[in-house]
Order: sequence, then structure tokens, then C-alpha cells
Amino acid sequence: MYQKTGWLIGLILMVGCGEQPKPDEQTQTTPSQTPAIQTPASQAKPEPAPVQETVTPKEKTAPPKKDSTGDDYVDKVIAEHQEKTFQRSLNDLKSKDSDQRGMAVARMVTSKIDPNRVVAGLLNVVDDKDERLAKMARGYIQSHTFKSKGQLVDFYADWCGPCRMMKPVVKELQDEGYPVIQVDVDQNPDLSSHFYITSIPTFALIVDGSMRQRRIGVVDKSELLKLLKEIPKPDKKDQEKAYVTDPKLKVYGALVTMQSENPWYRYEAKQQLKQASLPALIEILQDPGQRTVFRESVMQVLESFMKSEDQATQIVKVMTEIMNDPKQSEELRGMAVIFLSRHDPARSSALDEKLVALLKASRPEALQADVAEEIGKRKIKQGLPVLIDKVKHLDQAPEDVRTAYISALGEFGAAADTAVPALLTAYTNYPDESDAISEALEEICPDSKAATETLIKVLAEDNEEARSLAVSLLDQAEYIRTASSSLQKLLNDPDPEVSLKAAKLLEKIGGADQKIVTALVKQLDEGEVDWEIRFALRTAWRYSYPALTKIICDPQSTPQAKENAMSVLRDFHHRPSPEEQASLEQALGQKDLLTKQCAAIMLSSSESQQAQINSLLLEAVKSDNEGVRLHAARALGSRQKSLSKQQQEQAKTELLKLLKESDSRVSEAAGSALANFELTEDELKTVVGSLENPDLQYSVMSILNRQKTLPGSVVPLLTAKLVSDEIDEDLVNQLTAVVSRAGKLALKSLEAVVSNTEVDPERRAKVILALSEVTADEPELVKYLQAFLKEKQPEPLQMAAAIAVAGQVEDKQSLVPLLLTGVQSENWQIKQFAGDALTNVAGDSPEALKLVQSQLKELEAKQQSAVLVLLCQDERLRDKFSSQLLSQVQGRDQEKDAYQLRAAISYLVRGDREGTAINKLLAEQDQEIVQQTLRTLGNNADGVPKAVLPELEALLKNAPPKTRLLAAFCLLKAGSEDQGLLTIVRNALDSDDEELSQQAAYGLQMAGPLNEQWTPVLIELMQNRNYRQASIEQLGEMGADAKSAVPALIELLGTVSYYEDTASALRELGPSAAEAIPALREMLTNERTMYAAAQALEKIEEDHQPTIDILAQNLDQPNLRGDAAYSLGVFAPDSPERIEPLLLKVASGENQYDREMALRAAGSLKSKAVVTMLIKVLEENDQDLSDLAALSLGKLAIEADLAVPALMKSMQDSDERVQYTSVQALGKFGADAAPAVPALLKALDDKSIRLSAAGSLGRIGAPAQEVIPRLIKMLDDPQERRAALEGLKQFGPLAESAVPRLKELEQESRNYELRQVKATLKAIQSPEEKEKK
Repeated sequence: MYQKTGWLIGLILMVGCGEQPKPDEQTQTTPSQTPAIQTPASQAKPEPAPVQETVTPKEKTAPPKKDSTGDDYVDKVIAEHQEKTFQRSLNDLKSKDSDQRGMAVARMVTSKIDPNRVVAGLLNVVDDKDERLAKMARGYIQSHTFKSKGQLVDFYADWCGPCRMMKPVVKELQDEGYPVIQVDVDQNPDLSSHFYITSIPTFALIVDGSMRQRRIGVVDKSELLKLLKEIPKPDKKDQEKAYVTDPKLKVYGALVTMQSENPWYRYEAKQQLKQASLPALIEILQDPGQRTVFRESVMQVLESFMKSEDQATQIVKVMTEIMNDPKQSEELRGMAVIFLSRHDPARSSALDEKLVALLKASRPEALQADVAEEIGKRKIKQGLPVLIDKVKHLDQAPEDVRTAYISALGEFGAAADTAVPALLTAYTNYPDESDAISEALEEICPDSKAATETLIKVLAEDNEEARSLAVSLLDQAEYIRTASSSLQKLLNDPDPEVSLKAAKLLEKIGGADQKIVTALVKQLDEGEVDWEIRFALRTAWRYSYPALTKIICDPQSTPQAKENAMSVLRDFHHRPSPEEQASLEQALGQKDLLTKQCAAIMLSSSESQQAQINSLLLEAVKSDNEGVRLHAARALGSRQKSLSKQQQEQAKTELLKLLKESDSRVSEAAGSALANFELTEDELKTVVGSLENPDLQYSVMSILNRQKTLPGSVVPLLTAKLVSDEIDEDLVNQLTAVVSRAGKLALKSLEAVVSNTEVDPERRAKVILALSEVTADEPELVKYLQAFLKEKQPEPLQMAAAIAVAGQVEDKQSLVPLLLTGVQSENWQIKQFAGDALTNVAGDSPEALKLVQSQLKELEAKQQSAVLVLLCQDERLRDKFSSQLLSQVQGRDQEKDAYQLRAAISYLVRGDREGTAINKLLAEQDQEIVQQTLRTLGNNADGVPKAVLPELEALLKNAPPKTRLLAAFCLLKAGSEDQGLLTIVRNALDSDDEELSQQAAYGLQMAGPLNEQWTPVLIELMQNRNYRQASIEQLGEMGADAKSAVPALIELLGTVSYYEDTASALRELGPSAAEAIPALREMLTNERTMYAAAQALEKIEEDHQPTIDILAQNLDQPNLRGDAAYSLGVFAPDSPERIEPLLLKVASGENQYDREMALRAAGSLKSKAVVTMLIKVLEENDQDLSDLAALSLGKLAIEADLAVPALMKSMQDSDERVQYTSVQALGKFGADAAPAVPALLKALDDKSIRLSAAGSLGRIGAPAQEVIPRLIKMLDDPQERRAALEGLKQFGPLAESAVPRLKELEQESRNYELRQVKATLKAIQSPEEKEKK
């Protein structure tokens, strides 16, 4: 007896350990067992009723289970114990003690009670506040109501051609009963992301929510069958596992699974719920005692029903009834409001009021985040004050709702700027929300004037975190100009960080440059100068350059400040003005060595003839100061010609020492400087030794390249480097080219490298490629390389040899196989060179072309496509391969390379004036092809062929949204005035599909000029910073049609980033933008905005006198004088008598910048007095001023008898820039510059001005036609060809004798050069088009 009882107690203690028995299929749960599910709505209470369990009759008479003890008494005792334990657990679920509830759940999930009953009980705790407890309950429910099947999943998209190819195979497998389903990646981005689906189609074997295997692209059915065989069969334990049989419980189980962390489980549960009846889901939703978690899941499922018009109508009706039914719970009504706001197509403004009311009430708490999100997303104005109030009282908001309030505010942008103080306070008080606050402020602050002022105040506060955030936000602020006075006050802040930030911000807007520089130069004592300070100093250069020069010369300046001042000026390549040069020359006499060295470094780029400069530079390269050594080395390189022979030897010695310096900047500077010197044999050997240092290899190559000759003794050293691992692979070509210049002996050394079988074939191939540059002049080398084509050599060498000799051998046909192999090489260099050689061979030899066309068919489809794209880069071959290229694009038997597809379509669309190929592409089923064709067509400079218009109109009717949008843009580009196009674009802009809305915004740029009906769309787009630039430009193109946008454009004139583009757009609007005149005139008082405003006013105003008066007054202010002079030039053609004396006065002044700007403007004043002034400037021998004077003389092209001799004289200037500008200016005088022809003929020998000289001779015309034979001869020299083409083009019909040679050249040339040749022929043979242009 006792023994039996002990055994019984042991059994009882073991209850719950092990697998549950499989329930009898007849067992059903009664309504009383699942009150949360089955209680009739009319009897339900607000909260779920207590769980009351009864045992079904079937359970009482169930046959013995396999784990029965065989003793009826014992089985009965165990069953009673289990039942009592289960009932106790049900009661414990209602306990306030989470531990007690947790123990109850633990007992239930390990019990052997029928899973129907267990699940019914656990449904009451799936949203328990104790997440561990709730997770345990959800896990049991999911595992006993839902089973993820092993399936083969086809990830596809409707627009994907290869996906459509696989569709019949997928259907065939489905028809044969295999578990194969399709998932649209566009509709399920979470699954694409979870399983890393980057290419489609992808066939994934998914088992238990995890991907086991995958296949990508077009695959055979057999491959998919192999995957299907990998689906594991259920094991015995899984087959015996008990599952819920109650249909309603299964629905609840799927609703629980909708909350799973695994997106695949969520997807499967959603698909399962979509099979449930709509009334059943709505019944669950409307159950008064229903739990929030289930309602949320039902709402998600109902969203998928909205795709059906009939079901959508039904759901909207039900939701509307729920929303308006006061008997429904507040939570359910709130859910209905949110649902209708998102999905009701006939959405009314009443919904806005209801959403705001929900937000105000702060109830139900669970919906507050969704309500805030919806108000923010829809920018419901009535909700903004409520959101601001919520943020001001974040302490009263639940933690999980705070972020939603903050993010919703960000959606309102600048309209929410009154919340900025509260957000800044919250940034410090709520660290967990700092990211959300920062993101919201980034949306609010940039376009808000009030926010800018608030942020500036924060700069002076002690709160470091808030100040750091304010600094970051102010960098993005657009309306800093309105806060200029506040920033200027901060320049005097005792905190250097505050002062510095204020200076940097003021630099963006101008108007206070002198004050900015005063603040910034204080930072020069603080160590290395950061890039922001450097940039600000450069922008304010009119004040910073003199100030920095003064620091160098001032005996009281600290060494750190002197070095930083010199470094900043040198990094900006500043050449001292005459005033600065005088100060620096005086500084050479100071006792302080650092001052003298810094002054010498600065004077090295001036016209100073001080003898001390060179000796000081030679001392400076030995300085202990790293910055001084660096800039002294650079200075010596630029002063090489002015050094005596002894000084040159000294300089080389010191620079060679610096070449070994550990600081890479100094050693690189030394290397760059040495490149200007002619080195001895021993010095070159030292330089070559430096190739061991990877940081110096490029500097060494620069030195070697600049040497006139290369001693024979250096060649072996260089070839030794070629076969070593020391040299950077990218420098092999350069090193080979350097060696090849050393003559026959050097070529033999290189041949030895190529023949050395111990050297890596890839390295040897690179040497051969480099040798291809000299094969034209070395017939023996060609013979040597040809031998490689006949011998058995590694493939890289043979490919390189074929490339090297391709331009030199007559039998080009034999090279085709190797070149085709080279094009497919993984070595990018061989691939590139082989591509160039193949296109040349195919273009030059008809036999080679035929062989290429034949052998292309033997390549794999993907390689064939790549080669075709390569060949079509050559305009000569494009027509010959276009049909094959089109076939490749249309092909369905390979996965397309995105780049190749874009390139292929681009080549097919360009030049297709008839639209034949375009129509074929647009008729494709593959939407990727169609969309790429539309993008290319929209950006095509040749416009849209008429034959394409019907196909575009057809796409508007039945194509996917993105295709329809792109087709609409192409029709707009073609000049269509179809009102429906506006609707298509508008719908796309308002779409929830972010990619589609972005395409709509950016696509407007390719639509061409629009009409006035588009103005509201563009005004709205301007509110989005991402699309603002494009919108402004488009409004400008619309001209007077954009008149209603003027107020919005005026507002943008005050921005930092867009004022110039906005002024330009207003300029295009002309007189219709008269409303903007006051705002534009205000911009005339700021040196940054003055010129843009003047240009706009010149087109908008009828009377320019008020504007000229403002600019004339600006001439009295030193900080505005130069820009005012330049801006006055805009009005010079209309008011010459008023402008001329003003500009002449500034041009004769002392300030260099002011004079330069006046000289630029003088090119608009056609008067003898101006010409006389410009000639006088030429005689001053100031390079900067002379360049501008010559430029303006050319623009004027009057008073040739005075100007031409002066320009001829300035052609002899020592500065190449002045020479070039003078030569170019002479051409502008046409035949009146005939006296300059001899000088221009001589200038053809100077490669630095050859191009300009040839063009000017052509413009002079008949008086210079004696040069035409020489220009024709120059066509034979690749180095002179561009200049010859320019000259012949300018001669036009006078150069008819050049046509035969140009025709020959047309057959030989390709790409850019071919376009130049065609343009020259057109100018000669069709002069009327040239004149029209």
C-alpha cells in the first residue's frame, strides 16, 4: 500500500515533464472556455471574463493514452491532479503577483492538458506587462496553433524579365503539388531585407522560418526539384505533437504569430489570416472584451484586404460605423480613426479633427504613438499646437510615446519652430530620446528664422551638449543672414569657441568679413589651423590675406602664429599684392630668423627681386620647424630658374636629404621640388633608391619623368625595380615608359624583363602594355613582340603583345581572337587596353570587323553583351552592331548586368532619330528595360522622335506606376499639353512609395519647360530641401508662366544655399517678377549676393536708375567697392554714360581687387576711353591685371589700331596666362587683327599657346589664310591636331582644301576626336549653320 502510494506521488511530481498527448480530433472547446473569443458581443464586459474551464464529455471517456500507467486508479488520480493544477493555474493568471502568474504559465505550458484548453487560457496573458511571461505564453500558442511549412519561395517582381521567364516553371511545380509559393519583393521589403535578397528571381528554400539554400536567376526546373528534395520530412516527435483543433483558436494563434520577431512567421500568419472570412475578423475586432494585441493584428490583416475594391468598401463602412458608435470602446474607435485616415480613399477633414481630439485626450495611451505619427505624416495643422504642448510636457508622456511625439513634430519642418526651445531642453533631460530629438531638429531648424535665433542664443550657454547640437544645426541653417547682428555680437564672446563658431557662420553670409578675420586670426596661436578656419579665411581673403601677411611681418607675433599665417597663405597659392610684397621685403631685414624665412617663402611666388630670398630659402629647408621646411622645399622648386648654379647645387643637396624625411608631407614636397631640377647621374641613383619608400614612389616618378635624359647607368637600377615587389603595381607603366626613353639599350633591358620567366606574367604583361606607347617609333620592338604571338607564352603576355602591336601591323585580323580574350580578362588594365585595341582594329580593317562579328556569336551571352557595349562606344561601329546590341537587350536567356544594360540602351537611344529601336525597347515586357529606355530618352539631347509618341501614350494606360511616370515625363519633354500628365506626376509625388515620389521630383528636370499649371506643384516641391534646387531651376525655365511662384522665390532669396539660383530663376521670369525688386535691391548691400541680384534686376526692372544709384553708393565703401564695380558692368550696355566714369575711377585706384573687378566690368563698355585705360593697364606688367585687361579688350574688339599693337606686345609677356589671353583676344578682332598674323604664326610653335593661336588665326580669316597648309600638315601630328582642327574650323569655307585630309581623319578617329573632326567638316562645308549658331 505505502509502496504504491509513494510511486503514485512520484508520478504526480513528474506531471508536466514531457510531450503532450495528441488530442482527440473530436475534442472541442466550449464557448465558456474561451471567453475572450467566444462570448457574444451583447453579453461581453469591458475586460476579459475570468477563465472557467470544464472538461468535455469526450475527454472523460477518452481511451487510454499510450503513456497510461495501465492502472485505472492511478490514471484517475493523475488526471484529477492535472485538472486541479490546471484550474489553479487559470486562477493564478489573474494574480497581481507577476511571479505567481509566471509560475502559472510555466505549469500550463508544461502540462499534458488538451492544448485547446491551454491556449484558451494563455490568450489572456499574451500582452502581460511581464514580457518574459507574455513571451512564454506566445511561444506556446504559436507552437501549438501554427506550423511553418518547409517551402520553396520564389522572390520576384512584376517588372523583372527573368522572373517572368521562370513563371511557367513555378506554375508547373505548383500544379504538380510541390510546396512552391511566390513573394513579391516590392510588396514585402521586410522579407527581402531579412533574407538578403539582392537579385531576383531568387529561389529560397525556407524551413522553420530560416533560409537553408538559394538559387539566383534563371535556373532549370531540375535545380528547383533538387531544392525541394531538401525539405525535411516531419520527424516522429513532431508528428505526435498535439496541436489546437478549434478553428477560432487557430485564428487567434495566427494573430499571436503576427507579433513574432521572425518576419517569415509574420508573413505566413498573415497569409493564413487572409484565408479567414472577413466577417470573422471583424467580429474579433468588435468584441468589446477584446485585447489590444489582437485588434492590432486584425488591423494589419485588414490592410491587406483593402486591395479588393469590394472588401475595401465593406471595411471602410464597418470602420466608419465603429468610429461613430459611442458604445464602442475608446480604443477601438481610435483604431478605426487611424485606419480610415490611412486607407479611406474619400478621406474627409473630419478625420483630422478626430485624430487631434485623440491626441488631446491622451487616450487611449496605446494609440498615442500611431495618432501622433499620422498627424505628423499628414501635417495636420490643428495637431501641431497639441504636439508642441506634448513635447513641452514630455515628463507626463509614457516612455514609448515620447519618440512618436518628437518625430511627428519633425514632419512639420519649419512650421514647428516654436517647439525648438522645448526640444533643446529635452535633449539634455531625456538622453534616450536624444537621437529622435536631433533628427526632428534637423528637419525643423534649417528653414526657420526663429529657430536660427534660438540656436545662436544656445551658443553662449554653458550647456555643452546643447551647444554642440546647436553648432551642428547652425551649419545647416539657411536663414543665418537674418541673425547677422546676433552673430556679430558673439564675435566678442570671451569663450574662443563661441567666437570662432560665430565667425565661421558669418563667413557663410558675408557682410562682416573684417570682423570675422579679426576673430579668426586669434586662433592662429592655438596650434594647427583646422580646415573650417582655413576655408573661412580664404572666403574672406580681401581682409585675411593682408591680415595674415601682417602677422608674418609683425615682430610681436608668436612663432606659432607666423608659421600658421604663412602656411595658410601658401596653401591658398596666394601671390602677395604690391602692398604685401613691400611689407614682406621690409620683414627680410628683421633680426628674427623665422620672420625672415616666412617672408622669403611668401616672396618666392612674387615678382620680388630681393637677393636674400634664395639664400633664406636654402636656410629654411634646414629649419627645425616642419612647416617651414615643407613650404621652403616647395618654394625652392618654383624658384629653380632664379637660383645661381651654386645655389642650385645646394638646393638639390638639401632636397635630397629631405626626400628621406620621415614626415611624408615634407618628403613629397622635396620630391615635387626636385622634379624641377636637372639631376646628375649620382643624384638620380639616390632618387631611384627612394623607390623603396611607398610614400615616395609617385614623387620619384615625377622626378624621373621631368628629366631630359636618363643616364645608361640608371637603367639597370630601374629595370631591377620592375622585377621587384617594391614598386607599386600602378607605377609599372610609368616606370617602363621612363626606361623606354633611354634609347636602344634601355629597350633591350625591358625586353629582358619581358622574357624573364621568373617574373610574374601579369607584371611582364604590364611592361609590354607600357612598351606599346613606343612601338610606332621602334620597328624592331614590334618584331620582338610579334614573336610572342607565335610562341607558346602565358596568355596575359600574348594578349598584351597583341594590344601593343595592334596599331603597327597590317594583319589585324589575326589579332582579333587574342583581343577578344583580352576584353574578357579579369585584369582591368588588359581589359581596357584590349577594348581600345579591338575597337580600333574593327574600325580600321573590314576583314577584322567581319571576324569580330563572327566570333561574337561564339561567346557566352553575358560576355557577348559586354563586348558589344564596348564596341558601341566607338561611334564608327555603333551602326554596325546596333541590331546585335538590340537583340542582346531583348534577350531573355541571361541575367543582365545593370551597367551593361544602361550603356546598351544609351547607345541604342542616342542617334535613333526615327525611333525604331526605341519603340522596340518600349514594347518590352521587362519593365527594367522600359524604364531605363524612358530615362535615357528623357535625358537625350536630341529630343523625343515623333514615331515614339504613340508608344509613350500607350504606356500611360496600362503600365506600372513608375513606367507611367517616366512616360509622362518623356511626353512633357516632347511638348505635350495633356492635362492628364499633371495628374500622373501629382499622384506620384503624393505617393507613399518613397522611390516613386523621388523619381517624380527629380524627373521634372528632364521634362523640359512646363506651363503655368505646374507652378503650384513646383512651389510645393520647393518646401522639400531634397527637391528645392530642381524646383527652382524648373520655375526659371518656365519664365513668365511661373509668375505665381514669385512670393515663394522671394522668401528663398534670404537663404544661404539657394539665393543665387533663386535670383537666376527670377531673372528668367523677367518683368513678371517685378514684385521681387525690393528684395533684390536689399541684396545689393552684401558683397556675396550683390552680383546675382544685379543680374536679376537688369532683366526685371524697367528703370535701372535706382539700382545704379545703390551700386554707386557702394563704391564709397571699401568692403563693397570691387563687387559694386563688377555689378555696375551688368548695366553698362544700357547706361554707358553713367557707368563709364564710375568704372574708370575704380580701375585707376590703388586696391588690387577693386581694380581687377573694374577691369572685368570694363569689357561691357565700348568706348575709346575704356580701351585707352585697358592698354595702360597692359603696360603696368602686373600679370593679374594684364590678363584681365587683355580679356576685356577682346570682349570689346574695338579701336583695333590702338588695341592690336598693345595685345601683340603683351604676347611677349613672361606669364603664359597673359600670353594665352592676349592671343585669344586678337582673334576677336577678326580681319582687323591682320597685323598680328606674323606673330600668331610664330605662336604656333609654342605648345602652351598653340591652340589659342590657331583659333585666332582662323577668326582673322582671309588675311591669315596662308597658314591653312600648315594647319593641314599639323593634322598628322597627334600633339598638334586639336589646335589644327580648331583653326580650320574657324576658317570655315576658306579651309576647303583641308576637306580630303579631314575625310581621311574622320575614318581614323573615334569618340571625342571624331566629334571634333565632324564639327570642323561641318563648319567648312555648312557655314550657314555655323553662323546661325
